[in-house]
Amino acid sequence: DEAKLLELVVNFEAISQGHPLKRLLAFVLAPSNLVDAAAILPGIASQVVQAEGGAFVILRLIRLTRILRAFKSPALAEAVRVISLTMQKSTQALNILAFNLMLGVVIFGSLMYMAEGGPELNAFGLGGRWSDEVQAFMRPVGWNWDGADWVPVWDRSDFQSIPEACWWAMVTVTTVGYGDKFPTTMLGKIVGVWT
Repeated sequence: DEAKLLELVVNFEAISQGHPLKRLLAFVLAPSNLVDAAAILPGIASQVVQAEGGAFVILRLIRLTRILRAFKSPALAEAVRVISLTMQKSTQALNILAFNLMLGVVIFGSLMYMAEGGPELNAFGLGGRWSDEVQAFMRPVGWNWDGADWVPVWDRSDFQSIPEACWWAMVTVTTVGYGDKFPTTMLGKIVGVWT
């Protein structure tokens, strides 16, 4: 308000700013300053108290809140506001996307288990087989010539259960691709391509 500003500037009365402790408390309890305090206090505590153990692991994790300090930057304020508004308006679409992602993970994880590990397709000459010796599902990983015929080489399957296969599907769909699990059978490779 221009009138109030003009009155404060040219008036002869003292400007009332409130008690200094009240102003200090308001400053300290401001959300941006609480983020700063959460970022630096674990570092100070680890310097003051020389100890090791699980408690300091938690303090180190709390120090990750320093990342939140970047959101205080005036240069990022508009970008943060736009992203926040976009997320608010896209919540329904994001929920549908997440549901479809989970549905795809369950479907393709189940198909991969059937193709690489489980005995469900044995009637068609496909899928894995149970090994009592290893106590695991086995899958063909290649072929060896025994002098008269090609015989399949069997090895332990990476897909022992549907949840393990769903882990593979999630890693594949999110394009992380750790390489810890991969199909070796032709049917498994076809499922992998379609995933």
